[in-house]
Amino acid sequence: MCLSRRIHDRPKLGLVIEGTFNPAKLNYGRDSRTVDSDKHHVAAEIAEAVTGGLDDEWHLIAVELRNFRAQYSPATGASIYKEFVIAADCILLSIKRRFTRFLEICRDRYVRPYEVIEPTVNALLGLIQQLRGYGQMRIADAAAFGLDKLVSAPHEQAIKAAEGSLTQAYLLALQGIAGSTVIFEQAEWPPKATANVQEAEETAETGHERINASDGASGSDTFDQPTPTAGSHRKATQLLGRWLKYNEHATKREALDFLRNAQIPVSATGFNQRVWPEARKLADLSEKAPPGQKPRWSEATKSVFKKA
Repeated sequence: MCLSRRIHDRPKLGLVIEGTFNPAKLNYGRDSRTVDSDKHHVAAEIAEAVTGGLDDEWHLIAVELRNFRAQYSPATGASIYKEFVIAADCILLSIKRRFTRFLEICRDRYVRPYEVIEPTVNALLGLIQQLRGYGQMRIADAAAFGLDKLVSAPHEQAIKAAEGSLTQAYLLALQGIAGSTVIFEQAEWPPKATANVQEAEETAETGHERINASDGASGSDTFDQPTPTAGSHRKATQLLGRWLKYNEHATKREALDFLRNAQIPVSATGFNQRVWPEARKLADLSEKAPPGQKPRWSEATKSVFKKA
């Protein structure tokens, strides 16, 4: 699993997304009420196939951490930091591997990822909970020697790193991507079949509001979604803000494609005046993207996927 990787090859915790992770605020693209019972059944089956054996996997991670600690007794600040880097790295690799499997199953079962992703994400949160419990145990043990602060700081960094890995993997999976590899090309996705989407597409053909953006999202780009609301604009802003942390060079057209794939409706005015500038602020970017040709990968994404 992770044993073959050297410590210095592991990603630095500070390079991963920062901030508090709240699964309740992760918008899975569509209100669960719009997904019919068949989709719920399929989503549960896929989650079971993808996330089976998580407890066994955590056991292997815990064994590796215990073996690492045995090499550094008594523990030092540096060894504790490396211990939690290993923990976060192992979880990152597990999440990437399992989302690859998730997209492969979506492709084989011919289902759009955003329609069935929620149970898989919720199950993978279990790994983060295991890491949280492990850190709390280590803090309690270290407190007896007055070393609890040496453990608590890298533990919180590891939690943020693992949460960031899951958030990024989710955002990429909405586009059919796992890690840096396209697993399920969007061109191969099944056609939209729900009543609201069909109705929205019919509305679009007769003059639905069109997106006008200076960087190529012209009037011919119809945002064929259900009616935008203030709530959908807030969801779009939050989700796009997370996405832009890893895609800071994205154009408006690419951002619109991302929101379309996530099935979050926005109006032209709402996107241009609120969603786009506010999402860029959330990603710590300027309100307007700088002119010129955009690189394919953001610095944050390259750092996460950097190989030795």
